[in-house]
Amino acid sequence: MRRTPKTPSRSSRTLALMLVGLLPFLALGGCGGSPAGQPTTSLSGTLSLFNVLGVEDAADHLPLANIEPPRFDIANHFVPGEIIIRFHDPSSLAAAQVLTIQGVSLQSIRPLAISETALYRADVDKATTLRLIDTLNARPDVKFAEPNFIWQAQQTPNDPLFSDQWNHLSIGLPTAWDLTTGSSDIVVAVGDTGILFRAGSPSASHPDLSAARMLRGYDFISSPLNSNDGDGRDPDPYDEGGDLVGGGSSYHGTHVTGILGAATNNGLGVAGVDWAAKILPIRMLGVGGGTMVDIIEGTLWAAGFEIPGIENNANPAHVINLSLGGQQACPSTAQAAFKQIADDSLNNTIVVIAAGNAGISAGEFTPGNCGNVLTIGATGPDGTRPSYSNYGPRIDLMAPGGANAVQGNGILSLARFANWGYGYSSGTSMAAPHVAGVVALMKSIDPDLNLSAVRTVLTETATPMNAAACNRATATDCGAGILNAGAAITMLATSGVPGGLQFDPNPLFFGANLSQISVELSNLSGASLEWSIVGYQEVDYPGDLLDPDELFMVSKIAGTLAANASETITVTLDRNQLTAAGSYFSELVFEVDGSPRMLLTRFDHAPSVAQPTGRTTVVGIVIGESGSDQRSSRAYNQFQSTFQIPSPIVGQNIVVAWVDENNNGSVDDGDYLGFVEGIQVVAGENRSGVNIVLFPAASVGSSPIPVAPLLDLDVLFSPTP
Repeated sequence: MRRTPKTPSRSSRTLALMLVGLLPFLALGGCGGSPAGQPTTSLSGTLSLFNVLGVEDAADHLPLANIEPPRFDIANHFVPGEIIIRFHDPSSLAAAQVLTIQGVSLQSIRPLAISETALYRADVDKATTLRLIDTLNARPDVKFAEPNFIWQAQQTPNDPLFSDQWNHLSIGLPTAWDLTTGSSDIVVAVGDTGILFRAGSPSASHPDLSAARMLRGYDFISSPLNSNDGDGRDPDPYDEGGDLVGGGSSYHGTHVTGILGAATNNGLGVAGVDWAAKILPIRMLGVGGGTMVDIIEGTLWAAGFEIPGIENNANPAHVINLSLGGQQACPSTAQAAFKQIADDSLNNTIVVIAAGNAGISAGEFTPGNCGNVLTIGATGPDGTRPSYSNYGPRIDLMAPGGANAVQGNGILSLARFANWGYGYSSGTSMAAPHVAGVVALMKSIDPDLNLSAVRTVLTETATPMNAAACNRATATDCGAGILNAGAAITMLATSGVPGGLQFDPNPLFFGANLSQISVELSNLSGASLEWSIVGYQEVDYPGDLLDPDELFMVSKIAGTLAANASETITVTLDRNQLTAAGSYFSELVFEVDGSPRMLLTRFDHAPSVAQPTGRTTVVGIVIGESGSDQRSSRAYNQFQSTFQIPSPIVGQNIVVAWVDENNNGSVDDGDYLGFVEGIQVVAGENRSGVNIVLFPAASVGSSPIPVAPLLDLDVLFSPTP
């Protein structure tokens, strides 16, 4: 099995960038040499193109067959006993007034205004209806048979600006609203700059905030200087706002609150995600932001915990939205607080956090990089990740945040100008309240849902994104995909949280090179359960498979899990079965106590690349303590699969190989690059076996799949301007 090249450290990546800048210059130079009289020394090895990894123990795994999607009997989606049948021959329709199928008599009710088609009926349940349909579709005289589906009018609010809220439509909220618009028993806290609402004072309150839904919140800003209201902590979370010096509020909290819970179906302004939940405003941010202590204590208070010197919260939150953060590791204080909320809050409080707008890994941005929270990135109107949105493995989910703040691209919500109004903003701050609002809708169905259950439903129903939509090397950097409110609420309302079986990780991200993943199966229910894997089904494939039944293999096909027990299996992907470049989405199909459960898998396949033919340069570089470097190099007029540098510089070498495929003297699209570090050269010794894996310097052609995933070479070796 080929081994993964070592991923370079941050310092090495910086060095690699510098090396690339030196390559065109080095290509013109000759070999460096050792002083006269020094013993013979050489550096040699091979150059090879990147290839995906194999798996040594695949023979010990059980293959999974590609299967047809299982049927789901979802209540109220079709009429039991009614079947629409279309025949190939008109005479069959005329003759078949009664059909006897599996001992059941289907009576023709009437022909439809479609040729050779009629509606039939029998007094049977839904399961029998589906079995009859399967039998009918196998008959040679039947063109198709299908249920008489039930379609419903979608719940659409009468708010006049709803048509401008592309964000709500893009995540299927009308479908969710058909099942629930929320509950006044649920409390959603918004930890932010406060709120433009003052009880009993309509002139000081935004008219699209419902007084009946607003709870008495709290101002946790300790410093009067930062609070901008002349005092410290008090029970008045009113947003004193404006464009405050140092990055303060432009009524940020009110805009966020409007996305989540503006007064809806009131014939005014915009619609909120949740129509009924109570809103608990917590003021944490003022001039220049907020302190960690104020934010953490405000969050704990919102969840129902006692804070010394502060009156207890009479309305503990079920959901908390935090559209805030900064670039640093998760502090221990914050992590302890979020764990306490997850473990001990009265209402199983779910904390939803914006991933940040720095365009970096969300793992570098707190508090979204802490555990026990949901971390949300942003998407624009076209369903792609804008460059500002943080990304990476810490992202749980993406949601609409807007491409920019201009009309039609940003997120429309509550604002204040000279008068009350509505405005567009963009950012992960806008994405998070979409998720918080949907969690509130979920809690209206089952108030006891915990973080694990909520994450399971949201991730299993999310709309997948491919690498191109994520604007990253792989789709894994955008979590499970885009929030799908309609699918999440439908799953919860019709079948509940999927089984007692939980998967970790979920989904499975194979990326562009990984071939095997260990999956922990955990039984979170209070009783034992039977599980089995019946196969997999294709969701979105850019090409055919050479042998579909050999694509996936698993180490164990079935088992029994005691209550609260866990076990680990391995899932192996055979990339040799893939025929086309692109992003692939599959679902492993589990049966848990007889009910289907899906585990989404994602993997990318890089396009094949031709053997290089261009001028090849191999450079050995030794970096001195002062940062200066010494170099020895060897250039070949054509691609060379083996290389040798006579008399390299003694010391720790970084060896860089560059194939200038178009022979233009600069690193650009179509060239090949690779490097290894830590190669020790000793005077008088010939060092061999320096094997360098070459990656394309940029994506190939129009393919959105970067073909240099292992070393982040799409970043390290960007094309020369």
